[in-house]
Amino acid sequence: MDSSEQFKKTIHNYYKNVVNDEFPEKIMEGIVKKLTDDYYEQYSRFKKEHPKSAKRYSTFHVKDLNHPQTFELIIEYLKTNAKSDYKKYACQLLNLKESEVIKFEQSREDFYNMF
Repeated sequence: MDSSEQFKKTIHNYYKNVVNDEFPEKIMEGIVKKLTDDYYEQYSRFKKEHPKSAKRYSTFHVKDLNHPQTFELIIEYLKTNAKSDYKKYACQLLNLKESEVIKFEQSREDFYNMF
């Protein structure tokens, strides 16, 4: 399995290309660390739980970043660390309009309120 450092590098490069260096580096580093930790743990666990799919979980797949769980992690991180600018940065990273970020947040809140 790739190292967590390789996961980090892949995730960082992906988001650096998305925002074209127009993003605060400290916030970028925090998001990349959060996503790296989450996905590395998840891949490690899945590789053990699904031995027939070990190859799938040996290398980080960028397509996994286009998942509601990733969006949620990013938005929550930004709410805590970017405060009033969180929607602006979420729009940049997730390639969404502000109305789409708001809709996503409402959908997630509705989902969690079901339980």
